[in-house]
Amino acid sequence: MMLVSSHSYFQPLKNALFMLFDQHVRRSEDIENLLAHILAQQVPTPGWKTPVRFNLGDRMTQHAVQAPQCPTIPATGESVAKLLNYLGPRNLITLVVLLLTDYKIALFGKSFSALAEASRGLAALIYPFTYTGTLIPVLPKNLADYLMSPVPFLVGVHTDIWESRRPDCPDVIGCDIDGGKLVIPDNFIVPKLPDLVDKELVHRLTLVAKDGILILEV
Repeated sequence: MMLVSSHSYFQPLKNALFMLFDQHVRRSEDIENLLAHILAQQVPTPGWKTPVRFNLGDRMTQHAVQAPQCPTIPATGESVAKLLNYLGPRNLITLVVLLLTDYKIALFGKSFSALAEASRGLAALIYPFTYTGTLIPVLPKNLADYLMSPVPFLVGVHTDIWESRRPDCPDVIGCDIDGGKLVIPDNFIVPKLPDLVDKELVHRLTLVAKDGILILEV
């Protein structure tokens, strides 16, 4: 089953899927009725100030959807904060610079949901620009040959796929979101920000990061 929406309400949709699965296993209510209830809910548009609250099957559990306050600024939820925790300030800044300069980037890890969130958070960080390369939050195994594509891309791949295909992709920069490392080929020259800008960004990101985040940097 797949829920499709034109809005970036990932957590409520994820909660709805868990609820549907739970109700299906317990067979407490027909899944068709629950789906009809989801489709009948009012969808808040950007700028909507009041959260929309609703129940699905279980009257004790209430779901809420809060619309983004601005229609243009990406609503990332916790994606950017998690990405900062995964990588640390220095690696995150480097990754954003690489994305802006059209490098091929493969985020790899063992959690598909973490890969999807990391891809979404990274693409949002270049606002007000829009990423124009190919963005695939989770690359299926049968499409692993795409890592050899000649065009810029940002993809998320399982660690097993990355390790097996890395020798075939010498021009792809890897980002290990589990280990907090960047894998940059030896012959690559990474673009750098001016020193003052770089130091200020690292300082500000460190202030908002959790304690101990700097140990993830390499």
